[in-house]
Amino acid sequence: MKSRFALVLLFAAAMTSCSSFNSLKVSDSLVRAPTASADVWDGTYATSFSEGDGSQSNPYKIKTAKELSYFQKSLSLKSYYQNKYLVLDVDIDLNNLTWPGIGTGAASGAFKGNFDGNGHTISGMKMEVTAERKGFFNSNSGTVSNLNVEGNLTGGVEGGIAFGLFAGINYGNISNCSSKGTLSVTGVYVAGFIGCNAGGNLTNCVSQEGKIEGSNCVGGVVGYNMVSSNKIGSLNNCKNYASITAKDYPEQNYSGLGGIIGVCGSGAIISNCTNYGNVIGLGNSIGGTGGIIGNNFNTAINGCINEGEISAKNSVGGIVGLSRNASTYKDCENKGKIIGNIGVGGIVGFNRANIDNCINRGEIEADKNNISYWVGGIVGMLGSNLTVNRSSNYGYVHGLGSINGGVGGIVGSNYSSTVSRCDNNALVQGLYRVGGI
Repeated sequence: MKSRFALVLLFAAAMTSCSSFNSLKVSDSLVRAPTASADVWDGTYATSFSEGDGSQSNPYKIKTAKELSYFQKSLSLKSYYQNKYLVLDVDIDLNNLTWPGIGTGAASGAFKGNFDGNGHTISGMKMEVTAERKGFFNSNSGTVSNLNVEGNLTGGVEGGIAFGLFAGINYGNISNCSSKGTLSVTGVYVAGFIGCNAGGNLTNCVSQEGKIEGSNCVGGVVGYNMVSSNKIGSLNNCKNYASITAKDYPEQNYSGLGGIIGVCGSGAIISNCTNYGNVIGLGNSIGGTGGIIGNNFNTAINGCINEGEISAKNSVGGIVGLSRNASTYKDCENKGKIIGNIGVGGIVGFNRANIDNCINRGEIEADKNNISYWVGGIVGMLGSNLTVNRSSNYGYVHGLGSINGGVGGIVGSNYSSTVSRCDNNALVQGLYRVGGI
């Protein structure tokens, strides 16, 4: 069948180089746990902290697993530790005993203090989910830093929301933290790190190697990033290494699967984030599957990189699968292979955003099924009144094309937008409506 393909070879010099592109790869530095032996939890709890008064100069020190359990149980009795300070003083092994999570899930029952993990690791966390908003912190509206959490979260609630290894729902600020393990949940807003980020800010946070499985709004770092109480949740310098799969990916507009964020609301800023994990959507979703964000509602993305393989049926992109509104994507790069059918692009699959100074180096594969169109090295489908500027494709692009849309080195199909100072440097292959740019 390949002998029938129309081939377009474009190896001409670029109209302008993208030398100003800065590959802003996230630093690999993260607070690491000390090597001291972990204190093992036996399922019981202390009656108080052994040291500290909760002030900034003399914080409560959590020195045993029992004291960590006391912290969890005393939350409501201590006014959710509002304006109090806690420091973890030891590695803790939760011993695969069922951990109930810190906080009740709602904002009123969230942890409200300042928790410094001090570079320590809490391992052996086991959660069998039967309610919403679950994680090591069920709900956080305080400040958490320098903490690593390892464990497994399984179960879920049909139609339930907010499941993450580190936190179910976050209203606060989290920095220099990581999660690692397996999360397999029935429900929505599912992620390796935070299930739902409700106006909080994440900085230097990592979802380590592991496996994440959910139904909808599934991400490596955040399942659903939303505006809450007029606060805009933003992510900076965050990474995902876990593999991500949505098994029962629904045909809904409000769905999404992403290496960093599954679905992202309006107004946030996502900067300098990197996805290394493979992202696979197995259903027929029209919501979008992307290396950074699956389904984006008008959030700016700057300096982000995808290195994982991204695969789904429709609206598949190395940075964003489905871009709904006129936001801006700048200085982004895709290195992973992108696989799909309709609306497939190295940067964006189905696009209503402005793109500036972006590079695709990954192969774009969209010719394994009978239906394939809107396939491009940078953008699969480009909406109206937008710009794609100073962007380059170096990845092999192969699709079919049809009367509905084409296959291109930069854009598959362009609906009255401006493409300028862009260059394609790779083979473009298809049957119908094929172009080098």
